[in-house]
Amino acid sequence: MQTVNDVITGIIIYGTRLYMQKTSKESGKSNSTALVLLNTRAIGGYTSVDAMIKPDSEMPWGNHFAFLQVPLPNWAPPSRKIRSNLSRQHGG
Repeated sequence: MQTVNDVITGIIIYGTRLYMQKTSKESGKSNSTALVLLNTRAIGGYTSVDAMIKPDSEMPWGNHFAFLQVPLPNWAPPSRKIRSNLSRQHGG
């Protein structure tokens, strides 16, 4: 089962690959990586700024970031064999 996030991610990756292929024919053969920015700050509720700037605060002021590297799959147009199999499965 796919979630909404899976579908949105797939659309973004597919659109990115189509854009890359449109701007440069050779880009379809290259390996690409997306960088996803993650905010890793622990959220335990809302705290005032005055409480966060204290030296021993449970929730210190500021954000903590990390990057997640996600390889983008290469895209190639479907072959004739795949298209014919799909059309037979769908009765067309």
